[in-house]
Amino acid sequence: MVTIPAHIHSVNHVTSVIWYRNGTQLDPESDSRYTATVSDNTLATLEIDSLRDEDVGVYVVVVTNSDDSIANASVEVKYPVLPSARVSPSRRTVEVGDSVDVVCATDGTGPLDTQWTAENGDVVADGNRLTIATATLVHSGVYTCTVSSPFSAAQATFDLTVLSECIEGNVTGSTNGRLQLVEMCNSDGVWSPLCDNEWTQEDATVVCRELGYQEPKSVRYETINKTMVNATHISCRGNETALRDCVSTEPPVNAVCQLALVDCSPDVT
Repeated sequence: MVTIPAHIHSVNHVTSVIWYRNGTQLDPESDSRYTATVSDNTLATLEIDSLRDEDVGVYVVVVTNSDDSIANASVEVKYPVLPSARVSPSRRTVEVGDSVDVVCATDGTGPLDTQWTAENGDVVADGNRLTIATATLVHSGVYTCTVSSPFSAAQATFDLTVLSECIEGNVTGSTNGRLQLVEMCNSDGVWSPLCDNEWTQEDATVVCRELGYQEPKSVRYETINKTMVNATHISCRGNETALRDCVSTEPPVNAVCQLALVDCSPDVT
């Protein structure tokens, strides 16, 4: 709830108080969000509950006394600007070892409080700047910038993807627990999706372990209707440290595969 005060001078026996917003009269009797009161014939207040965007504006109060004469005909109250947040660009892809520096542009009537949070709700930065000196795979995910004022709050998001350096055998994927496509650097130095033919819980376990997470919560599949080029079949026992330690075989030429996806636990080992 927000209270807008208007001090009244030289008014006795106030009989009516009418509030206007941007020239339109407000009706507290029909809109329960508004409550108009007068204290000791010296202070008129307007209380607004459940603040909305349309409540922003210039407020004028007209006070009438017992002689039906208008005193203190208008008191202008310039209502605060609600907070806003914007991150541009809203997504970025970097490699392991790169630095990340992103600014959340904020606006609104202060005091403003700005924080960055990770997907698990942990606060990762106070203020409008998110800085990661050396990105690792576990930094991948969606970060939320929240700017708050005494009146309201606003949010903007930043989606960061961190890829391993493309060295043959390296694996990349999300490390924030979301269902994610798994890609492996092939012999040509190109990131390619894995073919999930015969994709098993053991394979997914090794992927999550290599990405820095515990056992996968689930293994899911997605069928695609296209030819996978440079795709690789992987077969793991489940105790390997990385996919490069597993047995890999090249699929038949022009083989149509499903995409290998995995959902890892969000708890970092």
